[in-house]
Amino acid sequence: MTGNTKLRDDLTGRLLALKLSPQQLQCIAAAFGRTSAKPADSDGTGHRFWQHVLNASEQGSDIWLEASLQSALLEFENGNAAEATRRLAVVDLLHPDWGGKERQQRAEELARRLAADQ
Repeated sequence: MTGNTKLRDDLTGRLLALKLSPQQLQCIAAAFGRTSAKPADSDGTGHRFWQHVLNASEQGSDIWLEASLQSALLEFENGNAAEATRRLAVVDLLHPDWGGKERQQRAEELARRLAADQ
């Protein structure tokens, strides 16, 4: 584990323990989405973060849709294509526009990668 990974894990743990407003959570989620470690989220920090965002957000809200996509992407990157496909399908059924064109395009790209992977 590198120092940056340890620091990220520590900070993420502290953030998850806080009672954040939806606006605060959205700001943190935007930053987290830009800085998440790649490749796969082997330690589960990203998954725990995005699951927290899903649980703390109103279904269908912008942040909930982003967390849904990020969760599906992490599942795919961690080799769980079935769960990634399931997550995409549920959101696609309930919110086919994904809250905007840019996110919808990212969801479609992930769906293509999943289809090509099978």
